[in-house]
Amino acid sequence: MSVGAGLGRGEAVAAIVDAIDAIPCSHPLRVAIDGSAAAGKTMLADELATSLRGRGRDVIRASIEGFLRPRIERYRRGPESAQGCYEDSFDYDRLRVELLRPLGEPSSRLYRTEIYDRRTDQPVDSEQMEASADAILLFDGVFLLRPELVDAWDFRVFISVASEEIIRRARIRDAEVPSGGSAPGTCRPSGTTAGQSGRPSSPTSCSRTTTRPGLACSCGAESWREERRLRQRSGMSPEGARPDLGVADEFSVICRSLRRTDP
Repeated sequence: MSVGAGLGRGEAVAAIVDAIDAIPCSHPLRVAIDGSAAAGKTMLADELATSLRGRGRDVIRASIEGFLRPRIERYRRGPESAQGCYEDSFDYDRLRVELLRPLGEPSSRLYRTEIYDRRTDQPVDSEQMEASADAILLFDGVFLLRPELVDAWDFRVFISVASEEIIRRARIRDAEVPSGGSAPGTCRPSGTTAGQSGRPSSPTSCSRTTTRPGLACSCGAESWREERRLRQRSGMSPEGARPDLGVADEFSVICRSLRRTDP
């Protein structure tokens, strides 16, 4: 499915909720909500959670922020390295072990939603919980469609926002966060959403089809390359992923926006 700019936000959210709610699955449904920094991922995930809970669904909310690597590992290539932003920011092995793999197996549903506290720069031993068989995980964050994660999701949403708007929001976020301060709770934009799913052939197999998002820009050069690869895999023109602004300019604003909030 594709949800484009022609729909109002409420209609777009409702369309995504309908699609998620209709997918049969033998284990908890794992939903990725991806997009560039400042695209509105957290806001959309929270809206979806509210709507799905209103339908009586058991929703697990989590974010990539709970799987950050320690600061010393994140910045080993330097605080403004695009490669470091893409390669070193998050612990994807632990994400799979603690959350995605347990929810992807009918027999084992014990999971954790975080392993790290950004405020203290310390690991956390979060409580292990058991998901219901028909639970829905709504997981937001950047880089969720990268090769080592793309097949771990049963439904994928990519939020596409124009390059200029991303830069504008990132500058606002930088201005609102004091140096050394804590991150604001949520960026609250009103972006355009694009969602993709494939319907499983039976209730025992979940959708894992390749997405066809309308891609814009993301955090730095490595994310741009990631989006280019996604376009090529889905048969879209790779040049369409090239941001209007220079990648270096884009990175210097957006990656700093992601990282200045660290303790």
